[in-house]
Amino acid sequence: MATGIAVRAFHVNHAISPHAATWQKFCENLCADLGIELRVRRLELGISRTSGLEADARKARYEALRDMARESSIDVIALAHHADDQAETVLLQLLRGGASRGLAGMPEWRIDGATALWRPMLGTDRASIVDCARRRALDWIDDESNADLSIKRNFIRARVFPALEQGFPDYRTAFGRAASTAAGNSQLLHELAAIDIEKATTPEGGIATEALRKLGVARATNLVRHHLRACRIALPASDQLCEFIRQAIDSGSQRHPSLATHDGWLLYADRGQISVAAASANFDAVWHCESTLRLPHGRLIFEPATGDGIAASRVPATGFRVLARSGGERIKLELNRPHRTLTNLMREAGIPSTLRSAWPLIVDGNHVVAIPGVGVGVDWRCPSGGPGWIVKWQPRAPMSAQSILKR
Repeated sequence: MATGIAVRAFHVNHAISPHAATWQKFCENLCADLGIELRVRRLELGISRTSGLEADARKARYEALRDMARESSIDVIALAHHADDQAETVLLQLLRGGASRGLAGMPEWRIDGATALWRPMLGTDRASIVDCARRRALDWIDDESNADLSIKRNFIRARVFPALEQGFPDYRTAFGRAASTAAGNSQLLHELAAIDIEKATTPEGGIATEALRKLGVARATNLVRHHLRACRIALPASDQLCEFIRQAIDSGSQRHPSLATHDGWLLYADRGQISVAAASANFDAVWHCESTLRLPHGRLIFEPATGDGIAASRVPATGFRVLARSGGERIKLELNRPHRTLTNLMREAGIPSTLRSAWPLIVDGNHVVAIPGVGVGVDWRCPSGGPGWIVKWQPRAPMSAQSILKR
């Protein structure tokens, strides 16, 4: 083009609306008339139990845009969000009790991997855009789902904003200023969390409750919130998170407060730290004497030892299986003692009840060989002076302060 800027168009066909094929054809014809290369990505969406179709479609759409940008060597993706969209986003976040990050709305620029997302029309209201399109005799598509008032964003657009217009005609600008202020506050909180976590991170990758106690609940909550975001874990409601941190700070050695997130993870306090683990998990793996075995919700670390752990000589050529509990398992840890249930042993070892269902077991056929953090069965225990393996379970890979600062 004359500007020296290469322009390409991306269209994401969600395959949700019965008119989706017509919309795609509209884009194809328009780009052909303008001489602009068009790439199309068709999605196959399932509905998640936690977020719903609208959120799933949004996530998949951005993933598709990033993929097409990478494949086309595109550095910047321009999005069409405008001032009305920003006002809707800020009000929705406010009604949901969002924190500063949510109230900041949509940024004009956002670096997403190797691609920058740009929203050049955030300062322009929808009416002005429509007026411009009409004066230039442009064609466009209206999504019929915008008339569905069961969608909160549509309800705000159709019922709330017309009423606001009467009493506060400048509400879009006001929401935009509020979003800008919240964005600045969010950045400050982000930087504060990066400073605090340097002192609070434990060697295991958790967050020390003693460090949180010194920070106070408000600052501690900010740290934990940013830690979860860095781990890409859904944030619990602010009041629930604050209460969990209060309990974690005040918990003694016999109490293990926990808090489940919407996406299947669990925050729990144990042994002086807050950690993250899967609330449940399905896995069936095989260990062949490698030093690390990764599972969907963490990793098993196997350290070579002498006279301790699992006897290296007892590991079969086919390896040991690693499974979750199914219920009723027992193990014999002492020669002169009977087999004991895993429930009692794990309780005595201080493993929180909320983690036991996803705790990995090392098994040989129908026999439990070892339980990380509990012990090794007598028939598989390493003899004195012999080579062995000590096994440790890390429910979640630790995140560093640098990870939080980058996100």
